[in-house]
Amino acid sequence: LFRSEYAAIATGTDYWCETYDGDANTSPVSSPPTAEPVTITPFTTSVETSQQPPSVTVGSSVADQATVTGYNPTGTVTFIDNTSILGTASQSTSPWTFTANGLTAGDHHFSATYAGDLRTAPVSSNTIVVTVNLTPQTITFGPLSDKVQGSGDVTLTATASSGLAVTFSTTSPACAVTGNIVTLHGPGVCSIKASQLGDSTYAPAPDVSQDFLISLPQTLSFDMIPNQIFGGSPFVLAARASSGLAASLTSLTPAVCRTASNLVTLFSSGTCQIQATQPG
Repeated sequence: LFRSEYAAIATGTDYWCETYDGDANTSPVSSPPTAEPVTITPFTTSVETSQQPPSVTVGSSVADQATVTGYNPTGTVTFIDNTSILGTASQSTSPWTFTANGLTAGDHHFSATYAGDLRTAPVSSNTIVVTVNLTPQTITFGPLSDKVQGSGDVTLTATASSGLAVTFSTTSPACAVTGNIVTLHGPGVCSIKASQLGDSTYAPAPDVSQDFLISLPQTLSFDMIPNQIFGGSPFVLAARASSGLAASLTSLTPAVCRTASNLVTLFSSGTCQIQATQPG
């Protein structure tokens, strides 16, 4: 009885054929070439795809990895996003890697397909979900100064961290916005909202609002002050605002004279200067 072993190197059907060389007492002989067919099946294998982290922002590269198990698998792995082929990688050892670029925002379903080789069967991987997020952005919009009706239009300035254009809007009856110009319509609070809606790369920015007060113009009338004699009694001084709001009096020369409400007291000889104000 003779026994032999051999290593299968590829899938398919092999046919064993034995040849005996003979000896002094026995003639040589060979078996038929198709007498013993041997079917060699592919090695059972699996492939698993992975990627970290599970989410990225638009413009980032995504490195996908496929790990193939089997009998020293070689060959090509095709990387797939949903039903679209991203690309292929060919090598002689596992794992296979591929870097995807230019992915749009949204969920991407990655998988990999191993094509097989002479000893290893083809196989498809699991599916993983990679979320591509829009890049966040912010708006810089500084405070606005109060205005007086009739003082002219207001020019607005705001910037987005994305570099995209910022738009302005208002629902206030006291003002209106066209482009970046605010027109004053009347007294009240004008509230301006700055917005940036984003694009295929940037997410919408959080709105930023700024308020300012629009007041009506007013004037002050101030009685002429006749010259006074030092040592005399305090005297009453009147100042009136066109708005009807109360005016206040302040001495600019406290060494000579001082005010208390609308009463002026002299403290020395000299020039007494009184200022009337109405802050609105």
